[in-house]
Amino acid sequence: YDLVIETLPSVLFRDLVLPEATRTIVQITLGAIQVMTPGGESAAFELYEASFDKRLGSYTGVTSVAPGSYKAGIHNSLSEAVEVQPGDTAQVMLGTIRALKPTGEDVAVDLYGESGRRLGSYDGAVLLAPGTYELGTHNCRSDRIDLAEGETVEVVLGAIRPLGPNREEIIANFYDEQGRRLGSYGGEVLVGPG
Repeated sequence: YDLVIETLPSVLFRDLVLPEATRTIVQITLGAIQVMTPGGESAAFELYEASFDKRLGSYTGVTSVAPGSYKAGIHNSLSEAVEVQPGDTAQVMLGTIRALKPTGEDVAVDLYGESGRRLGSYDGAVLLAPGTYELGTHNCRSDRIDLAEGETVEVVLGAIRPLGPNREEIIANFYDEQGRRLGSYGGEVLVGPG
């Protein structure tokens, strides 16, 4: 027989030989996974089976799983694979990126992963798996940000206010270092470091 036990993920026992009319008990020692904020609190997360990046569900706190390799996802970022051993709890420690105006107020920015893929738009502190990220605002991106486990990185954006000869606000064209036009903006224009 083949026996499938529905756990996270399913466990498959192949070619079990069971004598007729007998009852067989299969015992599995589960492990657990927990995702933690830099402050040491449990965080809500998406659980993925590591080898195929197959999403298994959404969880918070210590989550029992079958032994194996998993990734934790939060805000479209994925952790490195962690190995869950029978009877043990594997922990994934997140980091935080917080974008600020020059005045110290939180500001909404676009967030990009290491591959350049846009992860979303976030305002204030955002929990992420350790990795490399960029912030984007007004079609320009910041320098790369390397986020480590348990780390909080605050990025203070710069501000440019285009003014005319009489110090009146005007709309100006903005270009990146390669000469590509980023757009026309007026008022206070927030830009990432870089």
